[in-house]
Amino acid sequence: MQHELDISLEFTPNPKTLKYCVNRRFLLVGSEYFVSAEEAQGHSPLAVKLFALGDISAIMFGADFVTVTLEDPSRLRELNRQIIDTIRSHVEAGEVVVTPRDPDERFQNLDAASQQIRQVIEDEVRPAVAQDGGDIVFERFQDGKVFVHMKGSCAGCPSSQATLKDGIEMRLKALVPEVQEVVALV
Repeated sequence: MQHELDISLEFTPNPKTLKYCVNRRFLLVGSEYFVSAEEAQGHSPLAVKLFALGDISAIMFGADFVTVTLEDPSRLRELNRQIIDTIRSHVEAGEVVVTPRDPDERFQNLDAASQQIRQVIEDEVRPAVAQDGGDIVFERFQDGKVFVHMKGSCAGCPSSQATLKDGIEMRLKALVPEVQEVVALV
């Protein structure tokens, strides 16, 4: 028997990002992140509907929550009700919320340096930070810079900058000569 659908809003340290906690499981592991309806197409019908509300720049699904990043936080009051109604009607209709993508799908055409960087992050960095409840995900390597997303306890942690520069950056520079810097994306 399913319990009544409960959706609660949590504010995040980022004034543009809202977190909607839902008493349903969306993903068994990891997260899915979309920055456009086009990217979400075929992976998340709910994200496509949310982007259609307008003024939304990103959507992330976790195990039992959805974060929505607004382009203009002044529309918070107006969009909040629309976001909750969209999530509610979608979930209550029993529609697919999100289908996990193959994590390797977006990394199929990486150059050798990017592949090596991603492998070090996957094999060494992620397991280490997971012990402290965090996660670091490779985004891209461009112009000597490694761009990563810091999640969980790593996001906003006072020591995350030290971990990023003194740990991850030094390790990657030692293994991949092309690496000049590691940058955390917000």
